[in-house]
Amino acid sequence: MSRNKRLSMLAAVAALALFVGACGGGDDDGGGGGEGSDETVSAETYAADICTAVGSWVTAIQEGSSEIATSADASSGVEALQSFLEDAVNETETLISEVEDAGAPDVDGGEEFADQLRSAFDEAKTVLEGARDDAADLPTDDPAAFSTAAAELGTSVQEALGAVGTELSEPSDESLATAFEEEEACTSIGS
Repeated sequence: MSRNKRLSMLAAVAALALFVGACGGGDDDGGGGGEGSDETVSAETYAADICTAVGSWVTAIQEGSSEIATSADASSGVEALQSFLEDAVNETETLISEVEDAGAPDVDGGEEFADQLRSAFDEAKTVLEGARDDAADLPTDDPAAFSTAAAELGTSVQEALGAVGTELSEPSDESLATAFEEEEACTSIGS
């Protein structure tokens, strides 16, 4: 599986994890722009660092989603969903810091690729912040209406995160593409 398809799948996995339980019953600076590390690292080190960070993020999102399913009613469901989304925003902030700390791969186009990746996760954070805010408006007086509205919110988040994932392009440098394809931390994401 290509890196782009894997990252798109991650966005969808994260979005599905957000709403699996509930539906069954800020700042976007446009990219790094001087933030993070100015260090360049080998393609292999970069791929390992990025995939380890993304894998931890996906795991945290999936584990957090299981708490939503235990909500007894719509009111506690809204609270659980907001709490989960707040945690997801915080996890995404951690991910962005780790992506910035990874530096840039020492390959042709490496800095541009690193900036694009940081920007994509900034966009994901913005999507999650919006979902967290929108969750406050979910109906709590009717369980069926809550379930329907939560499902609609989940679908919109899934589509938005999926769009973020598809905006990423394949690394133009063959050694970086190969590093992502061969890195164990990359191949085990979401499994």
